[in-house]
Amino acid sequence: MTRSVKTMAQIVGIGLAATTLLSACSLKEPVRPASAPIAKEDIKPVAQAEVADAPSLEGKTVGIAAKDIVHDFSRTVYEELQAKIGELGGEVIATQAEAKDDKHVADIENLIAQSPDAIVVILGDAQTLTPALAKVDEAGIDLFTVDFQSEYSKNNVTSDNWNIGTTLARTLAEDIDGQGRILAFNGFPGVTPCRIRYESLKLVLQEYPEIQIIDPELQDKYEGTIEDAKKQVQDQLRRLPEGEIDAVWSCWDMPLIGLPTRWIPRKTPTSDCTE
Repeated sequence: MTRSVKTMAQIVGIGLAATTLLSACSLKEPVRPASAPIAKEDIKPVAQAEVADAPSLEGKTVGIAAKDIVHDFSRTVYEELQAKIGELGGEVIATQAEAKDDKHVADIENLIAQSPDAIVVILGDAQTLTPALAKVDEAGIDLFTVDFQSEYSKNNVTSDNWNIGTTLARTLAEDIDGQGRILAFNGFPGVTPCRIRYESLKLVLQEYPEIQIIDPELQDKYEGTIEDAKKQVQDQLRRLPEGEIDAVWSCWDMPLIGLPTRWIPRKTPTSDCTE
């Protein structure tokens, strides 16, 4: 790994390290509320130490293509990357796609046209982005990714999604005493963290045969997530007999922020993982 590639890998790591508290889950430890902003003093000091000896990025240009900055995780990574690249003397071309897949692809293609030394992609849908990332590779531009697995990426900095997914599922199962029916938002199979966390849910529920996922599963979406999720859950509350829904599962925080306030589950879940 060359010095410039190693430097970018370290910097991408910092952006993700800054969100450690957002993506951590524990079976019984309290976690940060989904709507609570992250404070600078909460960012772990290790983030600073990891790049203390990083070489300068003077004269280097780095493009950033974020899927969105609508929730704490992606917004914090987006901001921290820009700050660290700037501190090391690099120039940043930052874009965010407002949660629109076609804009995300266009942003990456526009960055390629500007010939940066590296491009960092934050989140995204694999099926949609892969052709654009192949173009990054063909152009000889170093590609780095955050929570996005790609054969073209020099380094993917990611959450421990298997740990997050199984811990979330186990906590939910324990909170409803190992029995009941749950609504599951499952709209992003092409987004690696969501796919892994959903697969973890299904794996864990094999050990809880008295818990069932209600059909049809709900389809979360990026644009208008909170209001859309609220409407979908309200529709299910009207469709199903009272007391039929014991919990709601989602791979990320935004749909859960939209839960109707009038709905109180049989036992309030404590398994809230932000990011």
